[in-house]
Amino acid sequence: MRFDTVLIDVDDTLFDFRKSSFEALVKAFAEIGVTFTEEDMLKYEVFNDQMWKSYELGEIEKDFIYAERFRRYFASIGLDADPVAINRRYLLELAEGRNFMPHCKELLQALHGKYLVVVVTNGDTYAQERRIERSGMAQYFDRVFISEQMGCKKPDKLFYDKVFAEIGEDYRAQSIMIGDSLSSDMQGGRNAVTHWRVLERYGAYTLIEARLETGRTHQIRVHMAYIKHPVSGDTIYGAAKPRLG
Repeated sequence: MRFDTVLIDVDDTLFDFRKSSFEALVKAFAEIGVTFTEEDMLKYEVFNDQMWKSYELGEIEKDFIYAERFRRYFASIGLDADPVAINRRYLLELAEGRNFMPHCKELLQALHGKYLVVVVTNGDTYAQERRIERSGMAQYFDRVFISEQMGCKKPDKLFYDKVFAEIGEDYRAQSIMIGDSLSSDMQGGRNAVTHWRVLERYGAYTLIEARLETGRTHQIRVHMAYIKHPVSGDTIYGAAKPRLG
């Protein structure tokens, strides 16, 4: 598959989010006189991960996550603290994080100038913009799209529709998604819709009309093969049937 556009996630794809998050939590809790350890991190992540998953599924709003994750964590360990204040301090500290995944810079240097590199992220706007600014990597990004600014999120189709409306619809079919999450990055990159209806039937063959709601490379061929009705003569995705005529 030929591609000329790279959609790329930030957290745990380019930037080492977990390390930055842990460092930020250590500092935030230190301000209220509480020691935060790796064991505490594992307990906190249970609540944090659950809430972000619910957000991706459209079950809760993003703003609900921030203080609520700490409220639930505090309740589980019996800590009397202000979840709103600790979340505020955490995000401020997180924005200063400069930890990278292995080969982050090398990857971006290899892509720069050869592909359109587009950042797509569900992270907090202030934290993401600040981290990108401080990272020294902003020069390698052609565009940056943050869910809070878009009014929608990964993996929703609307998020990607808005991205391609901005950068150009022609890029959609030649794009690839790079990320660490199967639920938000990979699923969002895979979302594709084809509407079709039968026009005529000819024995073992059927003439259909297909209308693309999205535009992925070989989308019609892939979708027809998936429902066990491959395009005639398609030996890549479907059965090798003889061509008509």
